Amino acid sequence: MPALRGVLHLCAAAQWTAALTWDTSGAYAGLGDASNATTWARVVAVDAWLRRGGPQPAHWAARGRGALGDGWAPLSNASAKTVWRTTLGGTSPVVVKALVDHARSYGSAHSRDHAREAHVTEIASEILYLELCRGLPGVPALHGGWLDAAGRPSYVVAAAGDRITTSPVGRYAALARSRPLDLAAALLECFWSFSERGGFFLDDFALSQFAYAVGSDEAVGSDGAITVSLVDAPKILAPSPAYDLLSSFPRPHAIDAAPRPCAGGDACPISHRSHCCCCEGGGGSPCVPPPCKAGSRGAPESKGLCKKGLCAPLSSATHAFDVAARAWALPFVTAASGRGKSRDARRATAFLKDLTRRLAAYDAASRPSLSDALGAVARFRRGDFSRPRAK
Repeated sequence: MPALRGVLHLCAAAQWTAALTWDTSGAYAGLGDASNATTWARVVAVDAWLRRGGPQPAHWAARGRGALGDGWAPLSNASAKTVWRTTLGGTSPVVVKALVDHARSYGSAHSRDHAREAHVTEIASEILYLELCRGLPGVPALHGGWLDAAGRPSYVVAAAGDRITTSPVGRYAALARSRPLDLAAALLECFWSFSERGGFFLDDFALSQFAYAVGSDEAVGSDGAITVSLVDAPKILAPSPAYDLLSSFPRPHAIDAAPRPCAGGDACPISHRSHCCCCEGGGGSPCVPPPCKAGSRGAPESKGLCKKGLCAPLSSATHAFDVAARAWALPFVTAASGRGKSRDARRATAFLKDLTRRLAAYDAASRPSLSDALGAVARFRRGDFSRPRAK
C-alpha cells in the first residue's frame, strides 16, 4: 500500500460535497436504480482503500485470489495490465486485471516511474469508474480487488461476453438480422451509460473494447436480453462532478473538454486518431493506413472543429454520433435488418435508418440525445412512430 499512496493523493472534502449533488435522474426511465447516497458511499469506500490504506469495501465478494477458481487462462499482457479469465464461486465467469510489474517492463528508472505513475492512475480510475457506474447497462459488474505486496492493484469484473465481429455469418450478425431493435437498444444503452449518464468519454476508440452477450448464454433468436458492454474504462470528461475526484490523480485519466479559443480548425486538437478516424494535425486529414474500420466516420468535433471562435467540445453528443457512424454499430444493424422481407422488418429498417441519420447530424446541437434515442426505440416498439427530439 505505501507504494500506491506515494503516487496518489487525497481529494479535498469539498470535492466530495460537490460530487454528492450529482443528478442521477435520466430521460430514459428504468435504467440505473442505485441511489446517489449508496453509489457515492461505495465510491468513497473504494477511494479510501486505494489511496488511504482503508479496508477493502464490504460489498465486494472478491477480496483476494482465494475467492477465485484455480484455472486462470491468460487473455492479454499489455504495457499497462495483464488480463486473465477465471471463475468466481466456482461457476461465474470473471476477468482479472492486474497492473504489470514495471521493473520488468522498462529499462531506466525514469521510464519505470513515469509508466508506473500513469498506469497506477489508469487502473485506479478504472476501478472507480466501475463503482461509479455500477448497475448501469453495459458496465461489467465489479466483484472486488486487492493490492499485492508492492501495492499494485488487481480487480475482478464479470465477463462481458463475446467480442463483436462483423462477419456476415457470425452470431452478432445473426442478432442484427433477427432482433435489430433489441441490438440497437443495447448499443445505445451502452453508450448512454458511460457517456450521458456517467460523464465519461472513450477517446482511444476500438472495436476490441466492446463485447456483447445474450441472456445467460442463450441461443440466438431467444428472448434473452442482449447486452453490449464497454470492457475498457473510458476517461472522465469535464465538466462533471466525478471529474473533481478523478482529475485529482497525478496523471489523471481524464479529459478537460472546456471550450477553448481558436482561430481555425488546426488550432483545435483532435480527440484520438482511433476515435476521430483521422491523423494528428492537418485539420483531420485522412490517415494511411486508416485508424478506423472501413465505413466508419468520426464526429466533426472530434477532428478539431473551430466554431465561432471556440473549439467545439467533446460531449455525450459526440458519442451519439459515434454509435451512428461506426460501421459495426447502428449502420451494421440497419443493413442486416434491411435483409428482412416482412412488413415489420421493413418498418424497423426505415426507423433505424432515420434514427441513424439524425444521430449523425453534423451539428452536435441537432442530434437527439442518447436517452431520447432510447425513448424513440421504446415508443416504436409500442407502435408510436414519432421521431426522437433534438436537444
